[in-house]
Amino acid sequence: MRLAFKIASLALTLATTFAAKLPEVTDLTYQSAVLNSPKYVLVEFVARGCDSCKSVEKRLEEIAPTYAAKLSIVKMDTATCQVNPSQFNIQEFPALVLFFDNAFKAGLSGDQSKSQIRTFLDNNLH
Repeated sequence: MRLAFKIASLALTLATTFAAKLPEVTDLTYQSAVLNSPKYVLVEFVARGCDSCKSVEKRLEEIAPTYAAKLSIVKMDTATCQVNPSQFNIQEFPALVLFFDNAFKAGLSGDQSKSQIRTFLDNNLH
């Protein structure tokens, strides 16, 4: 029993330590990467210099492997990409917007904890 716990703990530590960086989507790649994806796509709309954005990004990187079969997680910098973020009237950063089947499904904004993000995803991924 203890060995299984240690192995599971080590796996979690490694997954957290080596979490992949979120791919960045631009206005040019948005259609193919987000709207035409066969999976759900969660876009983190970020602003430069936003500390909350960096915190949420780390949390997303940590949980991404758990949802990889159903969900792609990407980020979009609103300073360099203005066409697509303007469609959603984003008022607060970071903004998390979930898409599926070429359409908006749900949104969440602000400095969300890992458990809040998981709850949001669990409630919206069908």
